Amino acid sequence: MKTKTFLLLCFFIGIGSAQLSAQDEWPLPKNTQCTGSVSWYYIWDTYWQTAFCDGVQVLQLSGIVTGHMVDHYKNGVLIWSQQNWSGEAVSVDFTDQNGNIVPGTGEVFKVSAPNKVDWIASVVTWHFNLIGNKGSHYIGSFSWNWGTEPNYTVNKMICLEKAK
Repeated sequence: MKTKTFLLLCFFIGIGSAQLSAQDEWPLPKNTQCTGSVSWYYIWDTYWQTAFCDGVQVLQLSGIVTGHMVDHYKNGVLIWSQQNWSGEAVSVDFTDQNGNIVPGTGEVFKVSAPNKVDWIASVVTWHFNLIGNKGSHYIGSFSWNWGTEPNYTVNKMICLEKAK
């Protein structure tokens, strides 16, 4: 009886001391002096994306994408990440630079955004491929500067819009 009581007590102490937590948004290896890579997944349920043609915003997307990340650490410092995002997003209303509301089309886009992010640099480049179910197709990249406003610049944009 004493052995069963002891084992049961150990079991409950083990359960009580176990730390149960949801996945961190950006996990850091337990050993903060670690050098190596960590692979993980993330669901971005507030994904948004813009597209510009001839310098004018023509699209605002909102949706859910899933990312597979491989983060590389050196001595506990996040150096770079390989991120592969995919999912779906829909064209929604947006406000243009003149303050006018531009209605969304409701077109659903397959999103593909494979990116390598250098976390040491203050500028990150975001590549994407958006394929719509009504014939629109946008390929492009932005540079994000985390320390300035406005915080992004369009680098390249290919607009293969549906025939009007």
